Amino acid sequence: MTDVARADSGKRHFTTRRGFVAAVGFGIVGLYGLWAGYGAAPLPFLGGSHEPVAGEGDAHGIAGGGHGAGGVSSPEEFRRGVEEFAARYRQPDGSVRPSAAGGAAGAHASHGMDHAVDQAAEAAGGPDDVYLMAYQWGFEPAVLRLEANRPYRLRMMAVDVSHGAAIQLGRGSRIVRLRTNTLVEQTTTFARPGEHLVYCTVYCGPGHARMQGRLIVA
Repeated sequence: MTDVARADSGKRHFTTRRGFVAAVGFGIVGLYGLWAGYGAAPLPFLGGSHEPVAGEGDAHGIAGGGHGAGGVSSPEEFRRGVEEFAARYRQPDGSVRPSAAGGAAGAHASHGMDHAVDQAAEAAGGPDDVYLMAYQWGFEPAVLRLEANRPYRLRMMAVDVSHGAAIQLGRGSRIVRLRTNTLVEQTTTFARPGEHLVYCTVYCGPGHARMQGRLIVA
């Protein structure tokens, strides 16, 4: 092989190698963007905002909301909110079913301003607030009963270490990353009845594998 041929061959190999590296790089960036969009990326994607953004829904019958920090709330305030929410809408079987009328215990636990706020939200057609607290190693409420075709604002927080909240939807899942003591909100509407597993996607200790809850849409 002549020197000219060797040089030409070397240039082609270098160009091919550089093109391969560029293609792999673009692929990784694209996958990370998709991962970040589902709230599962460990770091914000390209400095993206944490504010909730509107969505168009997906093929599993869920529409609405985006992931991110929905506001500022201390862990103590959030715990109190979860306790009040659960006590108000607790059903005889231990599940929690939010509704404008309140649960069995809620008839005694809710009154005054809270009731007025509920009436105003219902009249305005706004989403109902639903609380979900992640802790080692479970979710509170452990069982949520929601209604199909009704908008809900999920208010979620991990109160000890980082967790993930994944809602199993057929063969896929919708994943929300929950960083410690950070309030995350997502507005969601379930289009179809069904029962969905809620599980943690971030290793949080020896009880991680059994950290589960249920979401029942009726």
